[in-house]
Amino acid sequence: MEIIESKLKRQIIGINKWIANNCIGTWDWCPRMGKTYAALTAANKLKTDKPMSTIMIITPSIPVKNQWISKIKELYPDLINSCQVHTIHFIQENNVTITSTLLILDEIHEYYTEERLKIIIKATSNFKLGLTGTRKDNKNRHLICEEIIPVIDIIHEKEALENEWISKFLEYNISVDLTETEKENYELQSQLINKFLSKFGRNGLNLAQKCLSGGKDYKGNYYTNKQFCFGWSIHNGWRNNLDLEKEENKIINSQWNPKVIMGYAVALMKSIRERKNILYNAIEKLNIAVELIKKFNTLKTICFSQSSEFAENLKDKLNIEIDINTCVSYHSNIETQLLPIGKNNKLIKVGKTKLKKIAIDNFKNGKNRVISTVAALDRGLDITDIRLAIIASSTQNPTQHAQRGARAKTLEIFNKDVVVLIINLYVKDTKDETWLRNKQKHTKNIIYWVDNINDINYTPQDNTTFSWFDLENI
Repeated sequence: MEIIESKLKRQIIGINKWIANNCIGTWDWCPRMGKTYAALTAANKLKTDKPMSTIMIITPSIPVKNQWISKIKELYPDLINSCQVHTIHFIQENNVTITSTLLILDEIHEYYTEERLKIIIKATSNFKLGLTGTRKDNKNRHLICEEIIPVIDIIHEKEALENEWISKFLEYNISVDLTETEKENYELQSQLINKFLSKFGRNGLNLAQKCLSGGKDYKGNYYTNKQFCFGWSIHNGWRNNLDLEKEENKIINSQWNPKVIMGYAVALMKSIRERKNILYNAIEKLNIAVELIKKFNTLKTICFSQSSEFAENLKDKLNIEIDINTCVSYHSNIETQLLPIGKNNKLIKVGKTKLKKIAIDNFKNGKNRVISTVAALDRGLDITDIRLAIIASSTQNPTQHAQRGARAKTLEIFNKDVVVLIINLYVKDTKDETWLRNKQKHTKNIIYWVDNINDINYTPQDNTTFSWFDLENI
């Protein structure tokens, strides 16, 4: 593992701040700053000073868990017998009691729900280390977490760029249009959403969700979905003993009985999903993604979307229009395939887990220049020669947005002048644009909004010095 001396010194500052705070605290370091390496270095120091120490590492997903285990074996193999590495899901499902000397919470922003915060609060670990690159939460839940594990060190992306700890990058937002059919369907679903949303008053979507799955009221009391439906029905004048001989009661019953309320909620969610799918799978997004990959035909590329259908369509289109080995897909819905295996190329049925490993290996070694994925590679992918990240669609979560862009920001030690390209595709004048603006509203780097790929001012060999950040007062 190659070390950047100045980056290591900065990491040590963070470690020392953690130690000075009695080994309790969170590092809010921008993605690609080496949080895993620094955390294991801190854990190794603790183990050296206190040989009987035990360490538990909690991760948000299995791929990230596997990455931690791999890093432990690579960097500090003597730690392996003292470490437990689990996903947060495993901890919850198995009611695991955390009693380790040191608790490391990777991607601590993933643990802001009430149930997960209880796990952190109940942990009897003397020492706690939280890791994040995007700690702030739109609901301000991060403030609760910070009462338990305060933020003791922050590294902004600006600092990392200025010190050449992560790759320099250019970021563009490219608008695309819907087809006429897509536009008509989008407008139809928007009208249905407004219609059914209005049935739930000022609480809108939140109440509709509770009418489907239950939840807590404003006082913190839990009710089932049926109870919420009955409560909202009664609020609107319905009673189970209405005299249906009266016309006005017939109207109330037809519009506000609990089954009708449930129907409104189901229809609302169906239209929301349908509208999202229109944006996620927009035909022009697929075409623009292919154009970009053809235009920048020397760049190793990762393309993110929110739909396995889009991921597969992109893979198929690229492999037909460019070369059969151009693109490989990686997502949870990969189907079992018959592949030629071994010296005799015998056709063997290969399952999802093996196919995903093959996909990563082929992308790493360059057999496939492009990998098309959904959410599975938002975290845990550490490949240093990705030059182009295309985000065809995503949620409105700024954390996800930062993590996806970070997949292309891993610095190559001996090629610091390289500038990587991050491109976000969005459908203009739709929810897609609203989500993108919300995700980017706190970013400090300059983002270029263009309507055509020819407006992208970038060449792979361009080592020009760019002005990465707006002036402080702008």
